[in-house]
Amino acid sequence: MWARIDTQIDAQIEERLTMIPRLTNRWLRMNPTVRSHFDRFGGEGLAIFALALIRLAICCYRAAHQSLSIDEAFSYHNYIGGPWSNIASQYYANNHVLFSILAKLSIRTFGTSEFSLRLPTLVAGFAFILGAGWLLRLTISSRPIRWVTLVALSLNPLILDFSVAARGYGLAFALLIWAIYFSVRRQYILCGSLLGLAIATNLTMAFPAVSLALTAAILDKDRLSDRLRVLFELMIPAAIIAIAICYLPLRSALPSHFETGQPSIWQSLFSLIYPGVEPTVGGFLDQGPRVIAGMFLLGGIVVLVVIQGVKEFLRNDQDLRRLIPASVLLLSILIIVDFHHLFSMLYPTDRTGLYLDVLFICALGIAADGARHGGLRAFNVVTLLLLTAQSAAQFHADHFLLWKFDMESKQIAQILMKAVDGKDTQSVTVSATAFNQPALEFYRQYYNIRALRPIVWKYPTLISDADFYVLSGADVRFARTLQLRPIYSAPRAGIVLAADPDTSLKTTLSAQQHDERLLRPNLGSER
Repeated sequence: MWARIDTQIDAQIEERLTMIPRLTNRWLRMNPTVRSHFDRFGGEGLAIFALALIRLAICCYRAAHQSLSIDEAFSYHNYIGGPWSNIASQYYANNHVLFSILAKLSIRTFGTSEFSLRLPTLVAGFAFILGAGWLLRLTISSRPIRWVTLVALSLNPLILDFSVAARGYGLAFALLIWAIYFSVRRQYILCGSLLGLAIATNLTMAFPAVSLALTAAILDKDRLSDRLRVLFELMIPAAIIAIAICYLPLRSALPSHFETGQPSIWQSLFSLIYPGVEPTVGGFLDQGPRVIAGMFLLGGIVVLVVIQGVKEFLRNDQDLRRLIPASVLLLSILIIVDFHHLFSMLYPTDRTGLYLDVLFICALGIAADGARHGGLRAFNVVTLLLLTAQSAAQFHADHFLLWKFDMESKQIAQILMKAVDGKDTQSVTVSATAFNQPALEFYRQYYNIRALRPIVWKYPTLISDADFYVLSGADVRFARTLQLRPIYSAPRAGIVLAADPDTSLKTTLSAQQHDERLLRPNLGSER
């Protein structure tokens, strides 16, 4: 009987697989625009598609296996996992409205899990590589430079992280890259619609959206009336869509809800550059502060190189629309600086300025392609190669750069589930460092650990009257001062799971599961 069932299942799977080519061909026939792109790009278009698929497979693996992070879990508890009114009735910087809507639809359809929560980001990451490939195909004539630029975008550590994490940044810069692509092709209404969706995903995208609209209008026509028409075709759809999606949550927004960023431009640059060369992650640029100082200097030189590339384009009367990514980058920086001085707005920090990384890499590749001076061209290409090599050396698939302290939260929740198995409902208390609390509470609900009471946010950390303690950062010292019984520790994450000496455990856990170095008083004094 079981053999017959297996045969039937195999036949059904084979039938489904044979349907894929037919359905793909039918979809391409029904979408002549998409088919024209593949026909136009030929083998290179298929290569871009293959790269996007390979990257998607890596991201899917990470989405299914990586522990949820503090920001993802916080969004789930406050917006995605609750009623629809939570998304519409309150706005904080953590509520990426369009992404929250899509993530909620995903968990409603496929059930709650890390993968379903991250599914909208995975789709966006796939679309991002396709959009970047097609944009670079239009703006960079040299195939080697085009592919080095595309690989640099694909492997950038922060861009790759936010092609997995259940946050709106990946969706936002995917929409932006497609908006730039359609602006180069002069499809302004579609471009404006995508900009509106990007703003609705994350309000920080308003800066590149305005910059793109101004750039496209300036570069498109000579007559003022034509430029105004382009501007209206871009801004009106963007404004209508963004307001329609974000109006309800923004009604209750206060100025304090937008206070995410850095107070100085140097701190902002540090936060944007450092994750790409973080010495604790790996890579050949493993020299700590000296590398950071060098990267600041290199960043200034590369900006000059981009400007020189613009001059080369102007001098040689090239298609000025190829300058759109570089122009959007420079204009966005100017607008951000103006808003900081006029309205005391904070400068972007790491993820909130991630679109600047995307624009910078694209602009660098275009500048390298447009440079006519051999030395200038070589410098740009070498810079791109160094960025790509460093990103490849930092490749990781088990944590997020910005939330490494949460990389073991899933494992710790599973250990707790075994340790309290058989105990009475809500009879066990867990005290956790505030930064680890959202993810641990998500897994308490996800694994339905009935013996645990809800894990609540406590800052400073509650260091008494608990059965178990999950401590990271500066709180690790409490594991020693309270003479707690260590159960599990992860040196890379800097986290310790310990039990009160009087707590009885049903399961016997191996002594190899903890590292005594984490229990030294001086370790973890800084986050």
